[in-house]
Amino acid sequence: MPIPSTNSRLKRIGLKAAATVGAAAALAMSVGPALAETQVSPGTDGPPISFQAEAPPSPTDESPEKEFTDAAAVVNQYWTDHFTGYFGGSYTPPELLPGSSVGVPGIYDSDVEGVTCGQEIIPPLNAIYFIPGDFLVADDNLLQLQHEIGDSFVWFVLAHEWGHAIQNRLQPQYVPQWKELQADCFAGATLAGAAADGTLRWENGDSQELFNALDLVADQTPWTTTSDHGDTSQRVEWFTHGVANDPLDCMPQQ
Repeated sequence: MPIPSTNSRLKRIGLKAAATVGAAAALAMSVGPALAETQVSPGTDGPPISFQAEAPPSPTDESPEKEFTDAAAVVNQYWTDHFTGYFGGSYTPPELLPGSSVGVPGIYDSDVEGVTCGQEIIPPLNAIYFIPGDFLVADDNLLQLQHEIGDSFVWFVLAHEWGHAIQNRLQPQYVPQWKELQADCFAGATLAGAAADGTLRWENGDSQELFNALDLVADQTPWTTTSDHGDTSQRVEWFTHGVANDPLDCMPQQ
């Protein structure tokens, strides 16, 4: 089953009339090798991610929990400022799961507690947007991978799951079967858009960190069904597509 291209722009996107009750959308961890040794470029001989750093890096990263909180504020601000302009209607943010042992909204520790999604406990090392409750949550153990990949990993995780919340605010025809790749596209558009707005600063090394993040959470095989996230090449391509364009360019062709 081929992945549809998104080379057309839509002027306005209709909003959903009501929330959909259905399965959660998750950022699945690969069970294969850790990080690939070679970079994957989306059909060109350029870098895997199209933006380049312009500011010197910070001496040290913040904690993963602080990065997650900062990312939530920046991503929410981006959609607060731009959702209506792109899609029409009004925007309300998703919730961040409260009350966990970590003490940070949206973060829990799978080693000491479980978070249920419907009738099932969310698997460890996962981040998820839960549609019926309209909330986001991430396992703190997943976010700790920041220490291996860099702080951009946490920002990608948050922006990807927020992309699923945006999907839940659109009419179904604007959410394709390849919804995980669309969420990657929304994440790229969000982070690049926030940088353009001046609420986010790209740092040296962010491009490689984001490639490593996309590689780590990629499937072993290309996208073929609605539950697939896509392989490294596809995830990099769609994230980069969002970076280079805007959320409307993440829409399926109509």
